[in-house]
Amino acid sequence: MKKKLFRWEIVVVILFSICAVVNIKNGLSVTGVLYFFCFLFGYIMEGKNNKSKVNLTEEEIEKIDKELKQMILDDKEVKAIKRYRELTNSQLLEAKNYIDKLKSSI
Repeated sequence: MKKKLFRWEIVVVILFSICAVVNIKNGLSVTGVLYFFCFLFGYIMEGKNNKSKVNLTEEEIEKIDKELKQMILDDKEVKAIKRYRELTNSQLLEAKNYIDKLKSSI
């Protein structure tokens, strides 16, 4: 469920960073700074895209819940949180709240 490592956004970020360095080195500091800001914008957007939600079917959710409940019963709550984050691309607090909710339903 993870995204591919090599994507077009990464290529764009690399190209903008190269253009920024070349323009600053050649004395075109304004253009270099613009490329640098484009680089930062691309970097930030790539980070946000990596955290996008994953759509799961009811069967997948039930299977995940069963796996996570077993981890909770085995006193592996931290691993359950980590596993939930891997499967859903969720933030840490969201994952912890989900595991706490599962724990209370056992």
